[in-house]
Amino acid sequence: MTVEVHSRQPGTAPAYVAVDLMVPQAAAIGLACSPQLVRAHRSARFILTVSNRGNVALDVALKASDPEKVISVVLAPSRLTVPAGQAADVVVTVRGPRMILGTDLDRLITLTGLARTVGHEPQLVASTELIRTAAPGLAPPPSELAPDRTPA
Repeated sequence: MTVEVHSRQPGTAPAYVAVDLMVPQAAAIGLACSPQLVRAHRSARFILTVSNRGNVALDVALKASDPEKVISVVLAPSRLTVPAGQAADVVVTVRGPRMILGTDLDRLITLTGLARTVGHEPQLVASTELIRTAAPGLAPPPSELAPDRTPA
């Protein structure tokens, strides 16, 4: 790159200087989940946004962990490449046992992204948490299930 330099002295001509600008690679990743809490009977969906806040493309591998080992989580896709300065969405489908009776029960799921610059060793880790609240569901009262037999 060439830079034009002007002096503060009157009557001097500008000078042109060749400059080599070196920008080091900077990798940065962010994860955000929307919504963070879903109240559902059996399954729920979340959108996980994977943001590349750096200046190099990142290969990201995602995983989910449930400390209670009762919830099944599907990430679509579970691996992706995010260009520098951009973001990508991942659909997170969570399925758990259905509760018939009882009170709401929160299940915490931790989503983790392991990122590496394209062609290099893993170097970044980011995580976020989401909550699926299991809501008890009772069958509707029999009056709502039976056909209407009112005389006309």
